[in-house]
Amino acid sequence: MLRKTHVLCVGLAILILAFAVACGSDNPAPTTPSPSPAPAPAPAPAPAPAPAPAPAPAPAPAPVPSPPPAPPARSSFTISPSRVVSQQEATGTVTLTTEAPSGGITIDLSTSDRDTARPASSSVTVPAGSTTATFKIESTTVATSTDVQITARYQNVAINQIVRVTIPPPVARFTITGSNRGEDKCTLSGGGDNDCRVDASASGGVPRFYIYTYSIGSSTVTDGKTDKVGDVDIPGSPCDFFKDHSTNDDSGDKYLNVDVSLQIEDREGAKSSVTRKTVRFYTAGNCGY
Repeated sequence: MLRKTHVLCVGLAILILAFAVACGSDNPAPTTPSPSPAPAPAPAPAPAPAPAPAPAPAPAPAPVPSPPPAPPARSSFTISPSRVVSQQEATGTVTLTTEAPSGGITIDLSTSDRDTARPASSSVTVPAGSTTATFKIESTTVATSTDVQITARYQNVAINQIVRVTIPPPVARFTITGSNRGEDKCTLSGGGDNDCRVDASASGGVPRFYIYTYSIGSSTVTDGKTDKVGDVDIPGSPCDFFKDHSTNDDSGDKYLNVDVSLQIEDREGAKSSVTRKTVRFYTAGNCGY
């Protein structure tokens, strides 16, 4: 009995083995996969870069010294008044851009015609701490109005200004004198002539013409002269001027009051005011008196 069982088991094993071989021809037994290669180790992380060192602070700039203040320079030069009559003075003023330093600043002065106008000194000093200085400009007597250039110079820089010196204004002054009776008393002679002379030597200015006017009532005549001294000339017929007027009496001597005036005109055409006086003309029996 046991033997039959053993044979049965062996046959069953052979059968199973045959079936496995038959199946394996169609489905081969799976091969054992080759082991996967070990993964490459992860690269070590790169070390973080060291932080850049902080830049050294820039050195503080050396302090730049302030530039020295600009030296004073002359900013202007004026003359007042710019027109003066002969023998009068003008005032010059120089002005600096900044205050003068210790010791002051000297401005040189000059003139183009010292015989007509000139600074009273050759230089003027602007005192320390000040910006201006003044000086006098003197003038002489001129026969013709004249322009003169005044120069203020500092550090080779010059500023020029003009001052005009004019002739003195005309002023009429005169005397009238008779050879027989003296000042302001004339005596008529034949034909109406007289013994008087006029003298305008005391007149001011630079006269060119002396214009005399003689008046009795409504009668007026004019006598122009170029000389300061001369005879009393009644233009035309003198007796026509003197006759037919009321007379006055001086201890039995008849005379006429004649208004005599003088106006002078100078070389530049300016005229003076009129100067007047009343003169006695004694008729002495002439011109119908």
